[in-house]
Amino acid sequence: TAVPSALAQQEVGGWRSSGTGGVDGWTNFNMVFPQTMYRFGSAGNVCSWKMHKVHSSSVKLQVYRGSGSTYTLIGENNIATTSTGTAYTYNVPSSQQITVQAGDYIGLRFSSPATIPFTGGGSVRWGSGPGHHDVPVGSAYTFPGSGGRQYAVTATLCQPAGGVTCTKL
Repeated sequence: TAVPSALAQQEVGGWRSSGTGGVDGWTNFNMVFPQTMYRFGSAGNVCSWKMHKVHSSSVKLQVYRGSGSTYTLIGENNIATTSTGTAYTYNVPSSQQITVQAGDYIGLRFSSPATIPFTGGGSVRWGSGPGHHDVPVGSAYTFPGSGGRQYAVTATLCQPAGGVTCTKL
């Protein structure tokens, strides 16, 4: 049977079948990933996140809008302490889904300890150092640091934006 286009989904991000990679030594800092694989290609709602979890600590999975080194935090989902594993999925309750626009980027805030592994490559902007202030939703932040990393996190975008409830296909 054909799937109605109203339930079309798109995965955006860097989740990979292998959970290997480094884990940040910094804690309590924000990052945004201004690279093609972490950029939303269309509007919609983030209905789930998939990630590798090396530690069971919490993490805020975020969406940013901007360019260069300055980005505005559009929304975030706080993932509380969880189990570890190579394919942890968080299904976002409909009332907490983040509405994104084409061109928005995935980001995150680690608590202590950092939990999602990375490999080299790509482009990342990060905060001023471990322990910098939490960026409030709706606020712009200039990320002074940058480097080349790809984190094992993916958002599932359900389209179109505007209250459609989505389910995993």
